[in-house]
Amino acid sequence: MKKIFTILFILTFFLPQVVRSEVQKDSLSTLQTFIKKNSRCWSKEVVYEGCNILLCSDGESLLVQFKILHPAIQMRLLMQGLTFYIDPTGRKKEKYSVILPSANDVKEQMQMMEPQRASRDDAKVQRPDIKPLINSLSKYGAILDINGKSTFIDSGNFVINLNETSASLIYTVLIPVEKMLKEKKLSDKWRIGLYSQGGRQGEGGPGFGENPEFGHKQTDRQQQTNGNKQIPDSEDMRRLLMKDIEEWIVFSFSEICSLND
Repeated sequence: MKKIFTILFILTFFLPQVVRSEVQKDSLSTLQTFIKKNSRCWSKEVVYEGCNILLCSDGESLLVQFKILHPAIQMRLLMQGLTFYIDPTGRKKEKYSVILPSANDVKEQMQMMEPQRASRDDAKVQRPDIKPLINSLSKYGAILDINGKSTFIDSGNFVINLNETSASLIYTVLIPVEKMLKEKKLSDKWRIGLYSQGGRQGEGGPGFGENPEFGHKQTDRQQQTNGNKQIPDSEDMRRLLMKDIEEWIVFSFSEICSLND
């Protein structure tokens, strides 16, 4: 009898870890399988130097990947969040949107994990570790909103990575396009929009571990759109980080579908 209880205890203790490990492994299979089959993507530099958007499709799903090289812009997007708008009619409609999580969505988890804050002098020398925040945001998931009706996008179709070699922050999301292809005014020339709300103009600005900006009041996007392509000096960069970022680009849906034929 004692032996039976010992076996049951071992199974109870170790089994949950095995299940979680398998779920985590399987959860990425959808995205990984798609990328393996569709390795070629259409690419375009957007918003500012060092930021690129990559697109490809198999006719059923649209892969959107956004790579950011500049550390300050990475931090801005992680703190303030990011939204993709996709318009299959080729205009600038916001009917289909993918809302990616921000630090505000995982605020409680990050406060529990936050280490003792370094001094300002230390912070200037050493960049804060953003991996815990990236992992929390990836696990949190994203939202696909179609005309006000929301659907959850789990980690099987959404992930945020930090490339160790290039130090690029990479957002990757796989979006179903079935409903988009049923639009009455469907065009081959689609548009994708990128939007990130600006931060409050205060000391510290958008950051991690020091004065993080959570839950800002919505501002008028059209008046605060950023069209700068080049990274300016530090003062101009600071102003750029505080503004709303918005840009729309045009792409051919048939072209991105034929890249991996």
